[in-house]
Amino acid sequence: KRTFLYALYEALCFILTPILFSLYWLLDRIGGTFWRRVSLRMLSLLIKAIKLRVKIYGEENIPQSGPTLLVSNHISLLDIIIIKSIAHQKVHFLIRENIYNGFPFARYFFDSLSMIPIPAAFHPKALKKCFEEIRYRLQKGDTICFFPEGEISGNGNLMRFISGVRALLPKDGQQVNVIPIRLGMIGGRI
Repeated sequence: KRTFLYALYEALCFILTPILFSLYWLLDRIGGTFWRRVSLRMLSLLIKAIKLRVKIYGEENIPQSGPTLLVSNHISLLDIIIIKSIAHQKVHFLIRENIYNGFPFARYFFDSLSMIPIPAAFHPKALKKCFEEIRYRLQKGDTICFFPEGEISGNGNLMRFISGVRALLPKDGQQVNVIPIRLGMIGGRI
């Protein structure tokens, strides 16, 4: 069941997402960690200005460095900005290849947001190569975030997970921090 508050939230996300991504992209292009932090701070202030209150619980559990796999539900396009704002290092996001290639004008933004395209399951060789790249990035100590539902939920509730998550983990026994993230709305608060 969709509530009025959630419908309003979706409408705001639809309107603000291109603006927020453009702002992030512009400030990120200026370069450096300082401008990345400034852009994320500006985005969080803009989110507060539209009265979307973000409350974070357990931020201390997100490691400062080292290989990390962030596993989150997906409620809107703003999830990427919210997760980037709480992470302590650069986050790479997984995106379905058909979405990545389906919007040629947006590929530049997807690349600037560190998106990794995931091919469909009926391309096993490409999928295996992609999983190898993800495992390599984890071995380097990068942070990878993915949405195991595979799509944005229509009502903010958790949906069924897609299979294949275990294939993302390194096979050589390397320790990877796996951090679950729950995004949701409670009383108008994300």
